[in-house]
Amino acid sequence: MSIKIKQQKLLKPEDLKKKPKKAKKLKSQDSNVKNINNKPTINVTHKVKKQNTKSIKLLGFMAFLTLIYFISPKPQLLTYEKMGMINKSIYWPGFYKFKPFILDSNLRANANIQANNLFLCHEKLATLPCQKYKIIDIEGPIAVAIFLYKE
Repeated sequence: MSIKIKQQKLLKPEDLKKKPKKAKKLKSQDSNVKNINNKPTINVTHKVKKQNTKSIKLLGFMAFLTLIYFISPKPQLLTYEKMGMINKSIYWPGFYKFKPFILDSNLRANANIQANNLFLCHEKLATLPCQKYKIIDIEGPIAVAIFLYKE
């Protein structure tokens, strides 16, 4: 058995017109390649948007922490005396439902900073009067940190 060989025809003018269509197909394939190249830029812009939202969330969180820092009361280092005996203690003013207290005492503290008075009262024994101390010096949160570090 013999294999039939197809005869090849010479190019006709019609065939010449068909070639540019193939070129158009190549151009469309090139445009598809360009579209594929454009997609990574879309992904990059999407990543940049994600980073922007992350940075906005971080900035909002930092602003919230700063607001809490300015609103909340800060500890104070009080130097107070009574009958020649001088003591330093950390005083934390009350906030919302928390009562003011002194860290090294289990007595209830009421400080009148403007009048330089500190009253320490027994919480459970109402019959005993409060003891009045004179405030000599008031220092801020940095002094409190140094005081705690030295102790």
